[in-house]
Amino acid sequence: MNYIYKKKEKKNGNCIISIRDKWENALIEFEQNNNQIEIVINYRNEKTTKFSLPIETFEKVYEDIKIGRRES
Repeated sequence: MNYIYKKKEKKNGNCIISIRDKWENALIEFEQNNNQIEIVINYRNEKTTKFSLPIETFEKVYEDIKIGRRES
């Protein structure tokens, strides 16, 4: 497996899920901050992107992906 999945807790109690792609030297992190999910993407130590969205939207995306896989 070329991915490393880690779940860690920050000092403030927030949970961070990180997934590292070892081959591409890329990292994606998910953190719940109040009623938002923050997604941070690092690619080869060159580019960093941060995106925030409401938890409800994040859950809807996840559910739609699950439903779409079942319909395929």
